[in-house]
Amino acid sequence: MPFSFADELTQPAVIPEQVESKFSIVHKVVPNEVRNYKLDIKIKGQVPVEDGNPANLDAGLSLIIKMQYGQRDRDKILPLEISVMEGKMTVGDQTFAIAPGIYPKLSVLLGPDWRVQALYGARSDSDSLPGPTIKYKNIVMLFHLVDSEKPRAVGEKWNWESSIPGIGELFKCSAKISGAEKIDGEESVVVEQEIYPRLKDENSAMNAYVSAIARSNFAATDGRLLKSYVDSEVEYISEKPSKFAPEPGKGKLKANVTIDISLIKSNSK
Repeated sequence: MPFSFADELTQPAVIPEQVESKFSIVHKVVPNEVRNYKLDIKIKGQVPVEDGNPANLDAGLSLIIKMQYGQRDRDKILPLEISVMEGKMTVGDQTFAIAPGIYPKLSVLLGPDWRVQALYGARSDSDSLPGPTIKYKNIVMLFHLVDSEKPRAVGEKWNWESSIPGIGELFKCSAKISGAEKIDGEESVVVEQEIYPRLKDENSAMNAYVSAIARSNFAATDGRLLKSYVDSEVEYISEKPSKFAPEPGKGKLKANVTIDISLIKSNSK
C-alpha cells in the first residue's frame, strides 16, 4: 500500500536523544608561569587570644599574592612559590599598609594529582586566625581541585581529603559541578565546594571547628582559578579549663570569615 501524508501524521514522533552535558577541569601550567591574585578577606566575630580572653574582630584584609610555578621533575612533582606583593588592613574607618614581609614566602610541592605533597616556610605568627581555618598559609588548597579531570554532570559530587604537610592540617573536601559561565569573556566551569577540618589538637585549650562553602570558577581551557568566594564559619570550643572557660565545652566563640579571590588578568598568561 502506498504511503500517504495522512499516514505520516499518525506516525509516532521521533525525539532526538538528549545528550547530558558533562564538564571536566584539567589543570595545566606552563613552566615558570606566574599568576597574580587579589585576596579580599573579611573577619567578624570573636576569637581567643593568648591571655584566655576573647577578642572582638571586625576587620578587612586585602592582599596581592604572586604564585610562580616551576617545572615538574621526573616524579611529576611541581614546585610552586607563593608570596605577598602588597597588603593593607582596614579596621573601622582606618586603612593602613602592611609590609609584605609579615607574610612569609611559601614553597609548595604539588603532586601529579595536584595534592600538596609538602609546604615550607609557614609561620604561626602570620596567621590572621588561630586554628585550622582557611588562611594564607593553607589557601593553596583552593587553587587546585583533586580528581577534577573526570567528566561529570551538573550536580555530580566527588570527595577527597586535602592534607597540608608541614603545618599538620587535614581537611575533608567535597565538590560538585554547578554549570558553566563566562568570566570577562572567558569560558569557565563553576564548582561548589564544602570544606571541613578533620583533626583537632588534643593538647589545645580551645579548638576551632570550621565549615566553609566556596563557589569557584575555573577556566575551561587550562583549569586556572579565575575567581572564588569562600564563606566560612569558625566556632571555637573549649577543650580544657582556661581563663576564658573554666569548664570544658562551655566556652564558645564564633567568627565569620569571607575570602574573595580574583585573578589579576594583566599579570596572567
